[in-house]
Amino acid sequence: VLPHEAIMVGDRIDNDINGAKRLGMKGILVGNKDTSNNHNADLVVKNLRNCIPFFEQHLGSPSRFPVLNTLTLVV
Repeated sequence: VLPHEAIMVGDRIDNDINGAKRLGMKGILVGNKDTSNNHNADLVVKNLRNCIPFFEQHLGSPSRFPVLNTLTLVV
């Protein structure tokens, strides 16, 4: 998987989001109480369930990605 094909989901701006962006990945910030715009996350959500539309938009149909199907079922 190339960096531009990957999405990092994390709750820390410093380690998760900034690290992913430095590598060329997309980053989703989850459940972070910092509501300032001092981050470069591609998406900020309250919980993992809110990530699914972003995954579908950037990765395609869930049927193409078994992990996305699993995430959809787990969330």
